Amino acid sequence: MDIGRTEGAGGPQRVEPNRVQPARPPEAAPIMPSDRLDIADVARLIAEAISLPSVRFDRIAEIKRQIDCGTYQTDAKLTRALENFLRENDGL
Repeated sequence: MDIGRTEGAGGPQRVEPNRVQPARPPEAAPIMPSDRLDIADVARLIAEAISLPSVRFDRIAEIKRQIDCGTYQTDAKLTRALENFLRENDGL
């Protein structure tokens, strides 16, 4: 086996300085607006969340008690009551 022969597909070729073409600079890509990340809003929301008071368990327990007793008033309940009142007292 003769591994010294290099006549394969075209064989070795000598690099001639006059045959080498200088590399062309790549064409400039069009200037596109860059992506932007603005974390100021996120940071503000995080700061507000951190500054919120701790959970008022006593208030939650009171609201749960009112809901269980049926005495907790919500905007929906008050609106429904007002609509019923106005319907029943059409002459007022």
